[in-house]
Amino acid sequence: MKVKRNDPCPCGSGKKYKQCCLSKASLDTDRSSQINEKEILLYKKLGLRPQTLTSFYGKEIVAFFKAHNTLSTEESKALHDTLYLFVEFIENEHLSSWQDFNREIWEKLLTFSYLDLAYEQTQAQAKTFYKTILNFVQWLKDNEEVMLQCEDWVKEIEQCHEEALLGAVRVLELYRGQVETPFLNGYEDLRREALFEQVGTKQVSEGVFEVIDKADEWMTCKSLLTKQTFNVYLSKLATNDVQIGTIFMGVIKQIQLDAWEILTLDRVFPSAAQSYLYKAIGVR
Repeated sequence: MKVKRNDPCPCGSGKKYKQCCLSKASLDTDRSSQINEKEILLYKKLGLRPQTLTSFYGKEIVAFFKAHNTLSTEESKALHDTLYLFVEFIENEHLSSWQDFNREIWEKLLTFSYLDLAYEQTQAQAKTFYKTILNFVQWLKDNEEVMLQCEDWVKEIEQCHEEALLGAVRVLELYRGQVETPFLNGYEDLRREALFEQVGTKQVSEGVFEVIDKADEWMTCKSLLTKQTFNVYLSKLATNDVQIGTIFMGVIKQIQLDAWEILTLDRVFPSAAQSYLYKAIGVR
């Protein structure tokens, strides 16, 4: 039903529509009309929903994609995937302008949110994500004259945290059997079958686990939800990438009286993601 000028404003302010949101709606309509109809599909492909087509970031995301989409099909897909995740991040954070992107926002994106939002993760995809975000910030500074300080922030954050993030992805790849020489062929399928048989028993614990101590191939993990601690066996191939403060989301299985092993992993986060993950799951 169309809202008339003298009707109460739908936003609930108590004012008349003409005195409240009418001007904003007219502005959005004007902006929307400036978008070429042929570009609507591209906007949607990049994760820009109808209500965000005229957002502060929509035009720049599409322009950047067009400027850099002279690549192979594989590279084009990687660029699209990165920008899609970036749009999802912006919407989740409820940011209203490029000026909202302070250093903490970039650190959250590059140490936590990428790993949280990207379901299928590989080292190659993570490197592409980091490279594309830096390229975007540089492009935005040169073409739109915004984010003048963000380039330095992103460079510093990536230099400081990229190797730890790649280490987290390597661990996830190992336990998902996605590397060329996984430590156990068919690991995920074997463990998944066992998981379905044992879920609900005391032999399996599912949750979010933080590494609080580590010695060789064993680590002490604390459940962030129950505070219970577990002595967990770790593959030799993952020992260099797991540090105190590394956080796992997944399922562990009891193999002896006081010994557990990783049954399946959903996410792995480096220690730099701790504060953001704590806040996301309500841990103090």
